[in-house]
Amino acid sequence: MSTPSAVRLQLRRPIDWVLRHRIISLGLLSLAMGVMAAWGVKSQVQDFLAAERERLRPQVKTVEIVVAKRNLRAGDAVSADTMALRQVPEAYAASQAVREESFKGYQGLRLTQALQAGEALLPVMVAGAEVASFSARIKPGIRAMTLQVDEVNSVSGMLQPGDRIDLLMSARLPAASSAPAPGAPAMPADRTVALMQDLLILATGRSVRPGGSEETPSRGFNAITVEVSPEQAQRLVVAQRAGKLTALLRNPGDRRESSSRALDVHELLGVPRDLPRAPAAAIVASTPEGTEIIVGGRGLLAGGAHAAAAGTPGAPGSPVTPAASVVPSSPGRPLSPSSSDPR
Repeated sequence: MSTPSAVRLQLRRPIDWVLRHRIISLGLLSLAMGVMAAWGVKSQVQDFLAAERERLRPQVKTVEIVVAKRNLRAGDAVSADTMALRQVPEAYAASQAVREESFKGYQGLRLTQALQAGEALLPVMVAGAEVASFSARIKPGIRAMTLQVDEVNSVSGMLQPGDRIDLLMSARLPAASSAPAPGAPAMPADRTVALMQDLLILATGRSVRPGGSEETPSRGFNAITVEVSPEQAQRLVVAQRAGKLTALLRNPGDRRESSSRALDVHELLGVPRDLPRAPAAAIVASTPEGTEIIVGGRGLLAGGAHAAAAGTPGAPGSPVTPAASVVPSSPGRPLSPSSSDPR
């Protein structure tokens, strides 16, 4: 069993060694402190650089698109083994790139052309994509609605799936049940307002993928299918019944919202809207002097120079007896009951 003196002796041995080797001890201590200081400075520098990189990095919105996981050849199958998801800035993502929510409709189909690793998958690169389940392309909470279009609204048939459009609505406010009184303000003219903006076209006619060009346009169609929310679909149904819709094609990269202020012909031409209606004009006929024209019912009488006095028959503004009770004033005798001569 160790005595207290033996324990003190063992503790003094390291201290005696340090005292005897002071230079070595100070060198080791300095080296240790230098390593610790270098490690601390490195950590601070790394933290500072990370914060600066994050501050200087542009804040861009990204989207997930489907890309090739490796180099693929034409004829390879589209599946989860050959495709992957990649985050790319929204401004650089192809508008036709397949997204995760619509990838199910392409699984099992074959590529029509080769794909490099990391290249985005587009519908035109897949054989039979147009016959895939159309409902699988619709995002959850979104609806597909078909609108009738003509040559003007289809931009001469140049609309294609994947394009984005704005919809303008032109309608006239419902007229009052009774006719407006003379001098009342005129009824409002047709008004045009931006009803919806930045709607995605899912299909044109029965085509669900782009096709054609300016030289070889795609086949004609008289309907387009757009992507809308349930509330937008409800508004579109009312708008189609109440007025006329006009489609405006926009750049796929232009997602800014424009003014939706209503406009009518009065504002367009700078004409006051509250102009009064002209009162119903009295029917006045200009005839040779001395001839009277009687307007039936309670109409007005237009006379010649002999009807200048107020209240005198033939004077303007005086009531006239019905035409049936007026005795002709022209000279002559009535015809006899028999057309034969009594003599």
